[in-house]
Amino acid sequence: MGAIEASVDGRPVPLAATKVRALLAVLACRRDQPLDRDWLVDAMWPVDPPHSARQTLAHYVWRLRRLLADEAGQVIRSVPDGYRLAVGADDVDAAVFERRAAAGRAAAVAGDVASAIDELSAALALWRGPALAGVLSVPVLAEAAQALDKRRWDVTEAWAELCLEAEAGDADAGRGNDLVPALEHVVAVDPYRERAWRLLLLALARAGRRPEALAAYRRMWRTFTDGLGIEPGTAVRDVHARLLAEDKVEDRAGNTAGNRAELRSGPRVAPPVPRQLPAAGRHFVNRSAELAQLAHLVTETAAVPIGAMSGTAGVGKSALALHFAQRVAADFPDGQLYLNLRGFDPAGQPVGPAEAIRSLLAAFGVVGPPGDLDAQAALYRSTLAGRRLLVLLDNARDTDQVRPLLPGTPGCLVLVTSRSQLTGLAAEGALLITLGLFSADVSRELLARHLGAGRVTRDADAARVIVERCARLPLALTTVGARAAAHPTFPLARFADELTDAGAAGRLDVLDAGDSATRTRAVFSWSYRFLGAPTARLFRLLGVHTGPDIALPAAAGLAGAPAARVRPLLAELARLHLIGEDRPGRFAFHDLLRAYADELARATDSAEERRAALLRVSVHYVHTGIAAAQLIDPGRQPPPLAPLPDGVEAQPLHDYAGAIAWFDAEWPILVRMVRRCADVGLCDPAWQLGWVLYSYLDRRGHFQENLAVQRTGLDAATATGDADGDGMYHANSGLGRAYGRLGAFDDAERHLGAAMAIARRQGSHGRQGSLHGTLTQLNENRGDHEAALRHAREGLHHMELQDHKQGIAALSNAVGWCSAQLGDYATALPYCERALALVQQIGDVHGIANTWDSIGVIYHGLGRYDEAIRCFHEALPLMRAAGAAWIEGVTLTHLGDAYAAAGDRDRVRHAWTGAVEILDRRGPDAAAEVRAKLAALS
Repeated sequence: MGAIEASVDGRPVPLAATKVRALLAVLACRRDQPLDRDWLVDAMWPVDPPHSARQTLAHYVWRLRRLLADEAGQVIRSVPDGYRLAVGADDVDAAVFERRAAAGRAAAVAGDVASAIDELSAALALWRGPALAGVLSVPVLAEAAQALDKRRWDVTEAWAELCLEAEAGDADAGRGNDLVPALEHVVAVDPYRERAWRLLLLALARAGRRPEALAAYRRMWRTFTDGLGIEPGTAVRDVHARLLAEDKVEDRAGNTAGNRAELRSGPRVAPPVPRQLPAAGRHFVNRSAELAQLAHLVTETAAVPIGAMSGTAGVGKSALALHFAQRVAADFPDGQLYLNLRGFDPAGQPVGPAEAIRSLLAAFGVVGPPGDLDAQAALYRSTLAGRRLLVLLDNARDTDQVRPLLPGTPGCLVLVTSRSQLTGLAAEGALLITLGLFSADVSRELLARHLGAGRVTRDADAARVIVERCARLPLALTTVGARAAAHPTFPLARFADELTDAGAAGRLDVLDAGDSATRTRAVFSWSYRFLGAPTARLFRLLGVHTGPDIALPAAAGLAGAPAARVRPLLAELARLHLIGEDRPGRFAFHDLLRAYADELARATDSAEERRAALLRVSVHYVHTGIAAAQLIDPGRQPPPLAPLPDGVEAQPLHDYAGAIAWFDAEWPILVRMVRRCADVGLCDPAWQLGWVLYSYLDRRGHFQENLAVQRTGLDAATATGDADGDGMYHANSGLGRAYGRLGAFDDAERHLGAAMAIARRQGSHGRQGSLHGTLTQLNENRGDHEAALRHAREGLHHMELQDHKQGIAALSNAVGWCSAQLGDYATALPYCERALALVQQIGDVHGIANTWDSIGVIYHGLGRYDEAIRCFHEALPLMRAAGAAWIEGVTLTHLGDAYAAAGDRDRVRHAWTGAVEILDRRGPDAAAEVRAKLAALS
């Protein structure tokens, strides 16, 4: 790889024209992806594209096809409004490079070092110069080239590390000389790659070139201190220290004197007063509450103040710690110590306490005793005693890693960051701070720091989408902000569309900033790799769940294990901030972590395993939901269910309040679950969840959501192929009711008629009675009270044949209500009184409230206004308890009508105002009639 080259059947293809080479490079970088013509025009001419850009693009495609002997368009294929390079992965060097590099990584993980070296060597052999040389004037290619070159250096470092590992212990291997030119090239191109410098020092030393290794360290030290204002990290300093220690031993070439000369001329790594804090980020925002909490620690004198900051990957723990440390550094005149404990590090090897103490002591020129950790810790505490120091311990694994590094006497301030909840430090009096995601406003402020407030304000809608797609995670926002800042002429909509078009699964690719410290996926992986196998499996399966959060019983169903076994797994995930327990017993993670979990599940678990997990959790929701639905609406007849499968339990619910609370927490999840089940062919759970949701969504006034759920349920029931099955009955019935609630009467009658035909063929009086009840409501909404009354009487007849007490109560109330609407109050009252006695006997809160409302309307019609007002006041608290908000608005309207008839103007206004507030939530026209009454009253 290097410059753009092409060949056909081994014959080189001349690519003299720069734009033609650039177009081929763009197509190759997005091999086998359809590229929109407008996108290609923007890529090829990022500034002021010519008016004929689309025609010119077509001309370049024609030229490329001729050069590639592709007049038939088999290689560069036309797709709707664009083109696609249809070549295999083995036809593009970059893809071959990635494949060989991935094989090398896999071999290394498996412990096959020789095969890993061979694969990585083959990958690196493909390179013949800088990536995409000659076409870097095209910004999209410049970005791609930067990423490719970065990958080349990553693989070079991995190859060198493996070569040194293979050589370890083999005194005659001498392979270091082979590695030096490649590593010298890496540090020449990117002089701030610390890993490459470390490997170069080791390679030179392994080759017996210790003086050159010491000289290389001096070069690195000057580069880092002059260019970054910081010293080399612990790992490189340790190599240098070993080189100096070994200077007393004659090397293979016998250059003892030369090495002593290097020792005399080497730089002093530890100045008298350590100033080890890395530079704080330029774009730090917010965290004012956390900074205020930390500020109190500086004044602490009675003990060693400790501030421990934890949070999910990429949330900005280190940024906060560094910002605060730099702000208060002057308060610690004896210096500031910094140590990356690498608790969650791509190398996977946290810094041990003994190694950490040696590094910290080295800042004072103190050499700790070997071996005995207690002796080292004692020396460390003695060295810090009497000093006023700030100690920043970044990226800690757990409390055990931190505790030996705590000073023993007052005067020092310790700041610790970790992805783990360091609750054990509470025993040391630590201030524990958990960082959450940014708010939307702070997220926009962070973008503005990168891009300027004007650009964010001009593209406010795009900025809002970017904030949403980045899940308000600071790392992701910083990545997008940096990319957009590098292209000041690009509209923010370009980046917002990229994040949107990628979808949840591809968003992690878009948020790949190139290096491992800022790649969102890589940063997440450093936490995941520390999980035990059962916890890792649960994390992956949580990506299968629809979210936005999950309760313990549902997580147990997802895992197919008892809740007692799943609870500690959730606790481990929460401790590492891979999920958050935002509310007691409910666990959630943001969209990017969900996408990462789902990606891991697709890569690790078979499609059958993922589908089985989705089935388990949906069955859990169905069984729990049917129990909840019957508690809030006892009159509904549930569909028959198969027994719960092994490993799945229903959540026990005991009363109306518990059922409503369950629905309040779960309904957004259940709505998503209906769609997900239907999409993967889990048809029965899809329509059953539609049945579960109907009453709750209807009572809460979520009419559009209910319609969408019932439509999906009918599609799923139809897909079962059982035309007269329970699914078709319940789905048609639910969809008909949902249409009726929204005034789509013809659609409602069509689906209710289909359900009625099924119920008749089944010979079910209960189902026929229920449908007549729905048709009663439908005709009431149409204003056809006579048809409504006919259906109410027919439905009551079927319910009496079935001896269905709840149905008899509901339809007795319906007969009374419809009679009242026709002015026949004398007939209406006994029916509603019969209904009230039955629902009170059954304990149906919603039914009691409805019936009190009906009786109130009847008393109003009879001119008995005081009794009507009393009935409405009986109904209202029950409606609030039942969560029937929009029906409460209707009853408040009736109450106002009664007060108006009684001449109580003040109470009229209060009742109708309350009705308007509630009914406005249903839609713009729901409160129009009541609002007109209020206007007339004024």
